[in-house]
Order: sequence, then structure tokens, then C-alpha cells
Amino acid sequence: MFKNCSLAIFFMLLHMSFSTSAAGMQKWIDADGKTHYGERPPAEAKVENVKTKISTVGGGSAATSADAVILYSTESCGYCKRARKYLAEKNIAYREFDIEKDTLAKSRYKRAGGMGVPFLVKGDNVQRGFSKSSYDRFFAN
Repeated sequence: MFKNCSLAIFFMLLHMSFSTSAAGMQKWIDADGKTHYGERPPAEAKVENVKTKISTVGGGSAATSADAVILYSTESCGYCKRARKYLAEKNIAYREFDIEKDTLAKSRYKRAGGMGVPFLVKGDNVQRGFSKSSYDRFFAN
């Protein structure tokens, strides 16, 4: 009984962690003129909603875990900001997890072989770090 209960809780948490809404992605420009993308802009920022198609894994859509793009990041990471900008500009649906703020996400990140951020996962494929050319190759496959 305990094993079945644990399994049910695991799948419930997995489903909740991948459920998203398209309203969360926003764009803003900071005082230094730098453009930022994310779900949590500063309170004083003038924000613009970014329209993206977000896949829902385990939900009511036809999406599968192989369709899901997951970005593991941290808030202060400059390369993570570049990765977010790339994904927004290419209109690539993704789900982001901050490994410093989400312990469940950090454990999934470690199980997937995460060592450093940004760390991008799509199905069985992973991309460590960020460069435009490496992301272009990653999404060309």
C-alpha cells in the first residue's frame, strides 16, 4: 500500500510541476536598458506579456514528456537570461525551474546529469550552457 501511495504522490507532483499557463512569460527593460524575459518581473517594471505556446505535459493536451522543453536555471545567471531570450525570440515553448528555489526541481536536474546552468532538457537530449549556435543545433534535431 505504501509503495502505491508513494507512486501516486510522485505522479501527482510530476504533473503539477509540468503544468503551465501561457500568461506567465513577460518581457521588461531594466534601468540600464537591458531586456529581460521571465515569469517574475520586478514590481516597478513596466511589463509586456510575451505570447508563447506552452506545452502541458500530463495534462489535457496531446503533449508528451518528449515534447517538453525544460530549462533549469538560476535567477542571477547571465547565460540563463540569454537562454530565456533565445527561447522567447524563437517562440519555443518551455518550462523553467530555478534550482536554487525549488528543491524538487534541483533533484530532477541532478538526476538528468545537471552540472551548471543553464541546463536544457528535451526528452533524452540535454544541452549544457548557452551559445546561440549550440541552441540552434539542439533545436534543429
